[in-house]
Amino acid sequence: MMKEFMFIFVGGGMGSLVRYGISLASVRFTETAPKFPISTFLVNILGCLLIGTLMGYLYKNPSQSINLILIVGFCGGFTTFSTFSWEVMNLLKSGIYSTAFLYAGLSFAATLLMTGLGFYIGK
Repeated sequence: MMKEFMFIFVGGGMGSLVRYGISLASVRFTETAPKFPISTFLVNILGCLLIGTLMGYLYKNPSQSINLILIVGFCGGFTTFSTFSWEVMNLLKSGIYSTAFLYAGLSFAATLLMTGLGFYIGK
């Protein structure tokens, strides 16, 4: 069990560091541009590309170590949006379409609502 935790810890730390690096690098390109959240956008789309690629690879080459280090750890530390996409894709892959679309729609609506509520509370 300790080995699994270490895999997740190392992968998560690396994902967080890469995310922070992208955030720092994107500041340089957005100083004069409108305030589009480019670093979050890039992290989310890159994280989804990575997690999709890993899902495809692990489909034919199952590996608990790669799953823990790269999907749970790295992608989890890099972006939770990739994990959300992974869960939706797993539901779709399993043929549970109504749950996949319900989860995606509710997640989108609820996260925006809760962010707004949290902003209101914090204000």
